[in-house]
Amino acid sequence: MILLFIMMVIVTVDTLLRYLNLNTIPGVYEFTEHYLMVGAVFLSMSYVMKLNGHVSLDILVRKFSKGWLKKINLFNCIFVISFLFLIALTGMEMAVDAFNSGKVGTGLVPWPFWISYSFIPLGAVVFFLRLLFNIIIIANDLFSKSNSYN
Repeated sequence: MILLFIMMVIVTVDTLLRYLNLNTIPGVYEFTEHYLMVGAVFLSMSYVMKLNGHVSLDILVRKFSKGWLKKINLFNCIFVISFLFLIALTGMEMAVDAFNSGKVGTGLVPWPFWISYSFIPLGAVVFFLRLLFNIIIIANDLFSKSNSYN
């Protein structure tokens, strides 16, 4: 939310400056594109999962019993964790490569890309931990003896 607020403020200020025929803020577009948007997406995935806000197929979900829903959620979490592992690994390789090579943007301000690329593995690892926590809760609920709807 902080990144979205910063994005809103600097884009608004930059737009107002442009319409007032004043000097715009150098590098706003690149900073927004390469830092704020990437950070907003990857750093918010875990929080959205906590709120149960990711896209789901409600039409199909209503057809299953609670026991089957828990099994499907467990499978989904395991599948997504394996995918997140690949995203985190690739993102870390990109960040290390960008750091070692000194890769920077080609705009007015040469923003270093390694910082932006670091948001990818960081967000993936935090989301991974959230899913691991969900797997423990779902598995505990599925395999507990007091479970009455299996």
